[in-house]
Amino acid sequence: MYIYAAGIVTIVAAVLSLLKEGYQFFQLRLNYITVYNLLELVLYGSALILAFTVVRGNECLCPLRIQYEFGAVAVFLAWINFVLFFRKLAYTGNALIYVVALISSVLYACACLTPLCICSVKS
Repeated sequence: MYIYAAGIVTIVAAVLSLLKEGYQFFQLRLNYITVYNLLELVLYGSALILAFTVVRGNECLCPLRIQYEFGAVAVFLAWINFVLFFRKLAYTGNALIYVVALISSVLYACACLTPLCICSVKS
């Protein structure tokens, strides 16, 4: 019962958000096309596909595995959208920029050192 209600709420929220995005596209025309707006469109579309799965049960046209992959994409993009939203705020924006810079530096160091570790283990 609760899962069905959550699916309905997700569908309503995604449709309203897609209508908002359509209105913004109508106002801004080609200036609308940015990475952030395309991210939101994919987020709302994948949330709709997952919510239709919950509401309609097994009557969806795509296989169950693909539906769960759309759900994973929706959750991941919702997290990215959440982080990008906090970047706009004055107090948390600076700290978030530092955290992103720190994480990218750590990932860069790991990417550079991984081949060295693999080569040393094989020797």
